[in-house]
Amino acid sequence: MINFDDKIYDIVQSNPGILEFLVANGFENLGNEKMLEIMGKQITLTTALNAKGINRDLFEDNLNQFLQSKEEFSTDKSKIFENYDKNNDVAVKGVLPCPIRVPLTDTIDEFIKSEKRAFDIYCDLEPASNGIDSIRADLNSEDENKYPDIITSAGFEFFFGERVKSLIDKGIYSSEDYEINKEFITRDVDLKDPKNNYHIMGIVPAIFIVNTALLDGRKLPTSWEDLLSEEFAGKVSIPFMDLDLFNAIVLTVYAKFGMEGIKKLRRSYHQNLHPSQMVKANKNEAIVSISPYFFTTMIQDKSLKAVWPSDGAIISPIFMISKSKRENVRAVTEFLNSKAIGEIFSFNGNFPSTNKDVDNHLSDDQKYMWVGWDFIYNNDIENLIAEFTDLFTK
Repeated sequence: MINFDDKIYDIVQSNPGILEFLVANGFENLGNEKMLEIMGKQITLTTALNAKGINRDLFEDNLNQFLQSKEEFSTDKSKIFENYDKNNDVAVKGVLPCPIRVPLTDTIDEFIKSEKRAFDIYCDLEPASNGIDSIRADLNSEDENKYPDIITSAGFEFFFGERVKSLIDKGIYSSEDYEINKEFITRDVDLKDPKNNYHIMGIVPAIFIVNTALLDGRKLPTSWEDLLSEEFAGKVSIPFMDLDLFNAIVLTVYAKFGMEGIKKLRRSYHQNLHPSQMVKANKNEAIVSISPYFFTTMIQDKSLKAVWPSDGAIISPIFMISKSKRENVRAVTEFLNSKAIGEIFSFNGNFPSTNKDVDNHLSDDQKYMWVGWDFIYNNDIENLIAEFTDLFTK
């Protein structure tokens, strides 16, 4: 049990896993060891949450889910697939955003137990914070039988790396021909892969959280163009610790605004400050945080305003690929693309679903900004990500 009135440093020392959660949920500066040492010993977790305007109860629920996931996935999982029959059964592996992983896993478990089948389903869905190293290891094998039948993950880096692209080129993985929710089409966003290599199950929209108390005469930024203006130089917090979202942001900014847009975003980037700067006045704080849409549910401070960009929330897609030539695999992908799964994406975590029957409950003015399939297929995504990461970490 965590005492929210303890100093952050003491909390992290007693449970190091908490630091990862804090860094990924609005406290990026604590990832700096000196910052943690100095600031962490001065403020309690309650004070930090109040300063950020974060709802304590929702934060605690999400933290408990995260810690439960860390404990669950620190165990040896080699036995999950020990009875797997490569010719008949279906192996599902992937990573999912923490807010939807637990309800989605529970729903899949119910599906597995719901009827007697001529094949078994083996499922291993980890929280996105755990990364995809185990899936990479599977795919680096020369034995195709060791590859999962279905893979799902957020972000661009994994699916558009050379290894996965080579397996798609060989016809080992592909996507089913699913109809995409018309809500995306009416917003001029076509998420359907014209080559049917990848299927997008849902998305993570990137929006702004603006600390209006720090605007200091500036107009409220309502678009990505506003955010790239000189007015917000050094005042924008970018989710570098959330690589999936970071990659989506830099790729989309590059696709829409060119290299000039990337340079402007780099200019807007709020640097990790030296501890001596951090203890000074609010003038050194970021005014705008680029955040996943679901994070807005934790806001309670009236000075923090969630802004859905007028030119569209940048899309970080959640992809799925499969060995769809096998009938048993198709049966499972049909379920993973069902309305039941889509509603978990949409309602439980504010991750709009592409399922054609799901109402994502978004207003007409909530538009999207999508990098586009032409851009994806005509650029070296892996190299671009490496180039932009280097630019932002210098």
